Amino acid sequence: MACVISLILILSEFSSFEVPSGATILGGVSLGVLFLLSFFAFSRTVEIAGAASASVFSRLSVIIPIVLSIIFFNETPGMLRLVGFAMALFSIILFYFSMKDKKNRKDPGRIFIFPLVLMFGIGMNDFSLKLFNQFNPSSMEAPFVFLIFSSAASFSFMWMKVTSICIDRKSFFTGLFLGIPNVFSTYFLIKALKVMDGSIVYSVSNISIIVLTTLLANIIWQEKPDKWGFMALFSGTVGIILISIS
Repeated sequence: MACVISLILILSEFSSFEVPSGATILGGVSLGVLFLLSFFAFSRTVEIAGAASASVFSRLSVIIPIVLSIIFFNETPGMLRLVGFAMALFSIILFYFSMKDKKNRKDPGRIFIFPLVLMFGIGMNDFSLKLFNQFNPSSMEAPFVFLIFSSAASFSFMWMKVTSICIDRKSFFTGLFLGIPNVFSTYFLIKALKVMDGSIVYSVSNISIIVLTTLLANIIWQEKPDKWGFMALFSGTVGIILISIS
């Protein structure tokens, strides 16, 4: 579904269509693989920590593009951003204790690798989108999104073929449904970064995702974090706000 929608976006902008460069193709395919790994890590994080905690952990990934921007673009962080970094790192520690306190949880250190992969994968995706915006024209946006999701779909089918995974009807339609917001969120994030300051875009995006996910998880699955989880949610959310607005 994501591939089809992104292809429609290309056709809607056909008058300004350009053939992607080799670097754009390589970047899109690489992000597709990273997107797939992040999605797997997110699903495992939801299983072991809950949807709300997984959402906050995925949004903590904002520290990665900021750190890389400091390294590669010589950006200087202010005091508020440094405090936000500290709170974000503190929330990661709190998440570990939350997972460690789960009943029947064995070897939390090994399981904790999934949230870390999730944070790294989404963070690298966000930084790659920033690089794309800086070095590519607007006409490349739709083809770039198509490359991301078509490569993710291709590698998914290859993985299912190798591991002999069968998709039931429920999983098939759930995947189609999830593909719609994923492709549009990526497409409009790129659009927003072209016309708005990144601090505004990332803060609104990250906080809205955390709030909506937490509310829906509570309403639909009656999911309630433990004391460590609540502390991590609070610390992570405040940290993300400070990182984004400073």
